[in-house]
Amino acid sequence: MPKPLRKLFWWPAVVGILFVGGVAVFSLQRWASSNSSSDDLGRRDRGFYLAASVKNAALLVKSGADDNLQLLLIDFQSGRKIRLRSERAHLSSAYLSSDGARLLFSRVPLGEQQGYELVSCATDTFSCRSIVKSSGSIHSAFEISNGRFLYVSSPYFKAYDGRLRLNRNDIWMFDPAVGARQLTDFQLYELHSLSLGGASLYFSALGSPSQKPIIPKQDPSSNRQSSIFQLPFDAVKGFLSVPSTTLSPSFEASGIATRPSASADASLVAFLRTRTDIGAYRYDLVVADLKTGAERLITAPGRGFSRPVVIGDNIYVSFTNGDRVTIRRYGRDEVEMLSVAEIDDASVASAEVVDLKIAP
Repeated sequence: MPKPLRKLFWWPAVVGILFVGGVAVFSLQRWASSNSSSDDLGRRDRGFYLAASVKNAALLVKSGADDNLQLLLIDFQSGRKIRLRSERAHLSSAYLSSDGARLLFSRVPLGEQQGYELVSCATDTFSCRSIVKSSGSIHSAFEISNGRFLYVSSPYFKAYDGRLRLNRNDIWMFDPAVGARQLTDFQLYELHSLSLGGASLYFSALGSPSQKPIIPKQDPSSNRQSSIFQLPFDAVKGFLSVPSTTLSPSFEASGIATRPSASADASLVAFLRTRTDIGAYRYDLVVADLKTGAERLITAPGRGFSRPVVIGDNIYVSFTNGDRVTIRRYGRDEVEMLSVAEIDDASVASAEVVDLKIAP
């Protein structure tokens, strides 16, 4: 009997300091280089991550045997669960195409500063190929069209304490015709949750350098905060319009807004919002209808929802209760959420295991 996998999720008590986006990817490298077994840190990072399609979903899980991060693929109709792993590497930052046919993820080799790799796999055969490699980080990737991808990357930077950091994040694009190219020069402490809605690229960001204040400074005492921003993006030309002035956040309201996901037709944006007047932050779901201007707040069970995934008029989220993770689907015009999958530690540990082979 395989060893049980450790608890699937945990929730950070603070928004936007250490536990999300590119900084979470740094945490993976720290595990690899220091051989740390900090399970709490792993659970905090995994709590926000959900990849979903109309037929399947992928979660981050952590093996109790080798301490590596793996991906659990769940089929909604059959309930089949497959645990994906790669020898001597963490798998993270998963994305599923809307039809569920393709799985995209970051592969982080164990060892000192070996760089990251963006990998695409067919979910029916698990034939995988390497898309692009970086000497720094790769995360928050998603496909545009015709084999093109947007993602976030940061080079390694040695901080004042001598440790290597991945906190100079920018948006990149990979096109098979020209390779990888950098679209921004933000050098942000935190940048994640890229999502394309129509001609707008939504993302969460914090921490601009003083000489490049593209993101406004946040007031920790304010009860109206948002780390969500948007920029015009031409998907055909692969051109991101970057202004020279400081951006204004979107969806500011009571609480803190973060982790957006937009529908392809730009009519719907879902994101997380947490209140600042409670002791332990809870991450609720907000569904914003951009056609009508209406917003609906859906209170999360327990400590909160994962980052939402919007596909058409449906929003997918997950939440944890003890050792059980529930994935739910919410329709734009529906009153209640529908549970589409349930996972606990025992079912993860007993899932079929596939060792991925990645072609160059």
